[in-house]
Amino acid sequence: MWAFNWSAFLVWIGEVILLTSLTEAEISEVKGHGLKGVLKENEEKRLATENGLSEEFKEMEVLIWVLPSSSSSSSSSSSSSSSSSSSSSSSSSPKQLDSIQGSGNIALEFRSHTDSLFLDLRPNRELLGVNYRGSGGRERERGDCEYQGEVRGDPVSLVALSVCGGLRGAIFTSGRWLEVAPTPDTHTMKGPHLLTAHLQKPNHRCGVSSLDHHHQQQEVEGGVRKRVERSLRGDALWVKKNSSFVELVVIVDHSLYSSLTSSSSSSSSSSSSSSSSSSSSSSSSISRRVQAITNILNVLYRPLGIIIVLTHLEVWSREDKVKIVNQNSTQTLQNFQTYLATFKADAPNTPVDNLQLLTGVDFENNTVGKATVAGMCGPASVGVSMDSATNSFLDTAEVMAHEMGHNFGLNHVDEVEGCECETHQCIMRSTGIGKDWNECSRKNITRLLPTVSLECLVNEPSVLPVWESGGGNCGNWVMEEGEECDCGPKRYCDNPCCDPETCKRVGNASCATGPCCNVKTCQPLSSLSICRPALSECDLPEYCNGLGEDCVEDSYVRDGTACEWGQGYCYKGKCGSPASRCKQVWGEEATVCPAERVKKMNRLGHLSANCGFINKPEEKVRACDESVSVSLGRSDVPCVSHVSGS
Repeated sequence: MWAFNWSAFLVWIGEVILLTSLTEAEISEVKGHGLKGVLKENEEKRLATENGLSEEFKEMEVLIWVLPSSSSSSSSSSSSSSSSSSSSSSSSSPKQLDSIQGSGNIALEFRSHTDSLFLDLRPNRELLGVNYRGSGGRERERGDCEYQGEVRGDPVSLVALSVCGGLRGAIFTSGRWLEVAPTPDTHTMKGPHLLTAHLQKPNHRCGVSSLDHHHQQQEVEGGVRKRVERSLRGDALWVKKNSSFVELVVIVDHSLYSSLTSSSSSSSSSSSSSSSSSSSSSSSSISRRVQAITNILNVLYRPLGIIIVLTHLEVWSREDKVKIVNQNSTQTLQNFQTYLATFKADAPNTPVDNLQLLTGVDFENNTVGKATVAGMCGPASVGVSMDSATNSFLDTAEVMAHEMGHNFGLNHVDEVEGCECETHQCIMRSTGIGKDWNECSRKNITRLLPTVSLECLVNEPSVLPVWESGGGNCGNWVMEEGEECDCGPKRYCDNPCCDPETCKRVGNASCATGPCCNVKTCQPLSSLSICRPALSECDLPEYCNGLGEDCVEDSYVRDGTACEWGQGYCYKGKCGSPASRCKQVWGEEATVCPAERVKKMNRLGHLSANCGFINKPEEKVRACDESVSVSLGRSDVPCVSHVSGS
């Protein structure tokens, strides 16, 4: 495994090389074309003083190589290789690039006098939803800045880098996290960069308490809702058909917008660059920041089989649309929770499974985030995380990962008996939030994902295509045109039916993935095999057809069929009743508010019984018409939680 004496390193980007193939011999040959970025001794000391770092730096350069357009090119026969040598010689000559944006699959080399680190990277093609709207409502922003990958030679490494305006992001290798960022004076790929060890912040804490977990504990442990046990085929975490998808909407509040734009303006005015510091460029910078944070969030969740797709970014550049309370994370979260229903009403065509707020305000007692527990997919699927211009992308991503973990129903690992955090770097620690999932969190998320309450994560969202000038797609966990399977990089794939280097089925395999494929035999399961069990009394089980690997279309009982002993009615496979909705959101102890109490709360303008807000920021709610009643199947039915007292 590659090892390095990590402290702090200055990185100078030398020459960017474009190749049509990448063999060890070609790498050795092309290295001679690289420009040694020699940093003068006084420049090293100046940067060391400015950044508060040790003056002992290793002189490094970064070379970037574009990988073959087909990942299987290295396995081509020697005869075809020799016959095409003349035609490839011209295209193999190195060409200098100013940016790797849109370059497809690449290999990035960090090189010092004594050490060398190779990163194998590919664009994150699943970062943005197909109808993604960025800040200012702009559509069709290209997600071609974000890359993911691994460190060559380290089978458990993770990499998430943003390549626009310099390299920024995170690398996990040799058991620790590193951060990559340009120096303050660097705004392009060509310039000095810092590669530093990421330090845990022990004083940072989550605002979720053990009482917040109590109301959902019976649901998680008692099996209130029927679970569907997924049959894991090969390494199911890296097979897209077994993945869960979170359609994420991120809100940047006004305080964070002001902080980021102020920092951007200061940086722009002190720079010799003539780039505009207009609001549009600031919004673009914020958009890139959120995409980079989401890219790291994706890398953190991928080992759990969860893919995060950013479907919308909203920046409150003029004023907040809900009241953000300084030094009060609980009230801020409650206020923000009401915005989820408002957002869904205002943007009905924007998919949203989870809503996350990035705020620039300071909360109480070193709290950096808070979220509703077990709220994912429901009306309380929200979280709040602190961010600032001084935060690294990894700082903010790990807080968001923690708060989203609560949304899934995960507890603080240090507050659960027998659930230890071996490395003290666990994402779900209550203090000193880390970047790794411990065994308890992994087991719990595997147990929670198939539950009915998280069924919104089953649908695979359409994603915005990434522009690229070349590069192969095999090994990115996404089965695309021309592929028969894609189980991810070779080191992660143990699916015996899929060749990870060609993304084709092996030998006589008739199938490789899908709920109707037996990966022990690589043949379709019989027509007696259930591929999708019934999730409720309103759902129907589906069976394999005995011919292919995919399950048949989902079906359910007729809409209007009575359920829950006549207390509710089936609609699209779900039983809609006020009682079940209250239990789903607030836990088994919750009951429905009496109708008279709801009417009284409505007349008084209570936050739990209203028909929206009269003005924004939300100060006063609008009462519903008296003819509106709490009918069966409503998703916003008022509840009484005997645990929380609300």
